[in-house]
Amino acid sequence: MKKIFTLFLLFATMTAFSQGIEVRYAGEVVPNGGTIEVFAPNNHTDNTYYIDLYNLSGQNLGIMVQRTRIADVTGSESTFCIGGSCCIEDASIFPEEIAAGDSLTYASDGDGAFHIQYNPNGNQGLTHHKFEFYDETDNSIKTELYIKINNTVGIKEQEPQTLFTAYPNPASDRVTIEYKMELMPSHAQIVIRNIAGVQVFSVPADASGKTIISLDQFSSGIYFYALEADGRTLMTKKLIVK
Repeated sequence: MKKIFTLFLLFATMTAFSQGIEVRYAGEVVPNGGTIEVFAPNNHTDNTYYIDLYNLSGQNLGIMVQRTRIADVTGSESTFCIGGSCCIEDASIFPEEIAAGDSLTYASDGDGAFHIQYNPNGNQGLTHHKFEFYDETDNSIKTELYIKINNTVGIKEQEPQTLFTAYPNPASDRVTIEYKMELMPSHAQIVIRNIAGVQVFSVPADASGKTIISLDQFSSGIYFYALEADGRTLMTKKLIVK
């Protein structure tokens, strides 16, 4: 009986250590080998996606990152950053220490948290990368993550004959979004996404050309508001909530 119990403890310990790095995106746990799919609202500047890392191993870890490029949009640029250092190549150079039971998150560490910066440079398509997070001294403590970044929908800059604006911006209590197009599409909607590209609000766009949105449920930070119709993003702009 003692031998069986010892084997059980050994198995439990090995299982805990093999799953010692937990990945979360937009507050949700991403399973080992899971995929997150995000949208790139900015077609000519950086889109940034923050991913939180949690050390559940029971020991201090020196996190290293390895990237595998599965598919890249021609002409696009992509870097990943951790602990304040950014890597253009596909492997981190220095380990980022995360103590046992601690984490590396955007909420606590800001730009020191792991994040991906992606600039399509005006090109469209799907970028697909794999990231491996592992301990520098024990690579059996490893978690894999896949990310798909999509900007295949048509994102256009504001045209002279088109009105699409938000005020005040920055905003605190509420924001007014005005929109006017020469040919206003049917079934259009105003969509707001957070900096991670996750949709947090939507409302139908109607002929009045004005939508007033209460910001009571919005945390301070950077958002993107967009006018969408028939599965296409017609326009997108930045909104700052104080």
